[in-house]
Amino acid sequence: MEPVKEVPSIDPTQAPLVKLTRASLINIPITDPTYGKYSIKMNQEVDPTTEINNVISSVIAEAQTKPVIASINALDRFLHLKPQMKCEIYNQLDRALRNLILRNDITHMILFSPYGNPQGPEEGNHSDYGVYIATVTRPRHEDTVKIHEIGYLFNQAVEDIMASQGL
Repeated sequence: MEPVKEVPSIDPTQAPLVKLTRASLINIPITDPTYGKYSIKMNQEVDPTTEINNVISSVIAEAQTKPVIASINALDRFLHLKPQMKCEIYNQLDRALRNLILRNDITHMILFSPYGNPQGPEEGNHSDYGVYIATVTRPRHEDTVKIHEIGYLFNQAVEDIMASQGL
């Protein structure tokens, strides 16, 4: 929940936010293959539809009992080399996220991307601004949410849910 200068090499389950919230991890791209309940290689072996559907299904299953931190990596895996797939992947994402958002058994959610669309074939070449859509209000309405603030906001959502359940 603080800015980091270097990516720490720790067991993801021991990361402070995961320990604090007891979150389930799904498809987190800190290793290759990704880390979590659902895991894929960070190449183009798994098509976007399969990844999106499996991540959303895993989120729905895990969210019944615990907080979830999940990642959909299709945009990054495909758009660097196949930018023509952009509309197709976004259409699939829109449908899947709509179904997730309309569920009445998920109280809070934060959907975000720390950066924008891939801008070329080089890994790490992205537009500057990502997405932040959430049931949790941004800390400063006029500012971009910083990556380290997402952890704070996620923890706040988990605490709100626990308090509403009397836990």
